[in-house]
Amino acid sequence: MSKKYEISTEAQVLLKLLRIALGTEPMASNGKPVEPFPQAIDWREVIRLSYEQKVSSLAADGLKASGYDPREGKSGRQLEELNAVLTPWFEDVKNSEESYAYYLTVLSTICQIFSANGLKPVILKGYGLSKNYPIPSHRGAGDIDIFALDENNKLATERALDIIENQLKIQTKKVPHDYEFTFKGLEVELHYDATNPYFGTKQERYITARLTEMLPQGIIPCPEIPGAYLPSADFNALYLIRHSFGHFYTASGNLRQCVDWLTFLRTHSGEIDWHKLGTELDRSNMKPFFDGFNTMLGRWLGLDTALCPISAPDPRTEQFILKDLHSPINGGRHLHQRIRYHYGNRRKLKFITGKSWLHLLSGSIMTSVKHILNPGKPLY
Repeated sequence: MSKKYEISTEAQVLLKLLRIALGTEPMASNGKPVEPFPQAIDWREVIRLSYEQKVSSLAADGLKASGYDPREGKSGRQLEELNAVLTPWFEDVKNSEESYAYYLTVLSTICQIFSANGLKPVILKGYGLSKNYPIPSHRGAGDIDIFALDENNKLATERALDIIENQLKIQTKKVPHDYEFTFKGLEVELHYDATNPYFGTKQERYITARLTEMLPQGIIPCPEIPGAYLPSADFNALYLIRHSFGHFYTASGNLRQCVDWLTFLRTHSGEIDWHKLGTELDRSNMKPFFDGFNTMLGRWLGLDTALCPISAPDPRTEQFILKDLHSPINGGRHLHQRIRYHYGNRRKLKFITGKSWLHLLSGSIMTSVKHILNPGKPLY
């Protein structure tokens, strides 16, 4: 990347709000940020970005905790316009809390059903990550991702699928790496592989197989959801990096993934086998991304990089990630969309993978063709 990528004032304000909410922004003795907010802020744009980046409730928390009120000193039409923007944003936090409560109810129900049938449901991402947030319900609720294991901690996808389709009479759809279905209004993904394949590279095949192998190792009971389990910190460390790495490649990353990693490290860094993680990152060619990701989080979200001891500063990859977050070149399923994506991101892809955009494009196409021709078989 020839020049430093600059983000907008509103994007910088959003990041500042997240740092305040996470407790990583320097604060003065009066409880206000040492570095004041800019004079001119388009709050409509800040709020739009907070939703786009899936951190709306956390950003609202940051503004409330900042000691700064954008409405102060405003009157008449200006005050009316600000209230019209800020009030619904603050009130929507309540909606997030209610959605999270319903999400937990549905998650608990499906886990109890699997458990009653002798299976061990292992919850990926969502709920387990929310536990690391200052206010768990302010992470937001999304899909439910589950692995099903049997009594011997072996993958039991077919047994779980039988329960869903034959006992619950719910139709499922098989896609690369999971079966998707709707349960009580929420989307559920029953995984048979840990991650979604994007490019069909040898490194990608390795990391997917490795994660699927690691999952049963060190699972821990989830105290709040009887019968459910959570993955080990070692699994989550590699899984979260691979998950963010995949979204970075497809230009679909967001700040919630960044906060997920930061809060996970603050809670579980001491439980991770960093030597083993470093080996896996090198072997799967994700070390450059890992370094750039942590560099970006250290600079923009206040991550204490001592929490990830194998990371080294990587300003160039940091710039690629920052640009992808705020000004992505998106892809899609159609051929012309894939060509546009791979060509538009060719410098990033070459720098991170060492492979040409044409090589990666062909791998992406072949992966999709394999799934179309053999929908009932693993992709590799």
